[in-house]
Amino acid sequence: MTMHTFVLDSKNALADHESTIERLFVSCFGARMSLDIWRWAYLDNPHGEPWATVCYDDDAMVGHYAMIPMPISAHGTVLRTCLSMTTMVASSHRQHGLFVKLATATYHRARAAGEHEPSGSEELAR
Repeated sequence: MTMHTFVLDSKNALADHESTIERLFVSCFGARMSLDIWRWAYLDNPHGEPWATVCYDDDAMVGHYAMIPMPISAHGTVLRTCLSMTTMVASSHRQHGLFVKLATATYHRARAAGEHEPSGSEELAR
């Protein structure tokens, strides 16, 4: 078992993994994801680049944590935030902390680039 983790911080980098992301989605959820919606959210998003961390065990993707930029407005102030989507870990690799590792790496990379608090990250990113 040889595991490798990659942080992907561009639409092009994420697009290179589309087919393996789709295979992991089917494995985790028992159904195909809508590629139209996935491409709309991650590749055609007008608000900027996605943030994702993926993990491969040999040639198989076994973990995926990703966020899309999603600015929000509150009381006249616009905040740069991210929304977590298509989070998944293969059943063979659950219960070993992989989800936390992927989420934390993704949050830290996004924060380093100037994103504000990603949705749902309060405990993992500290």
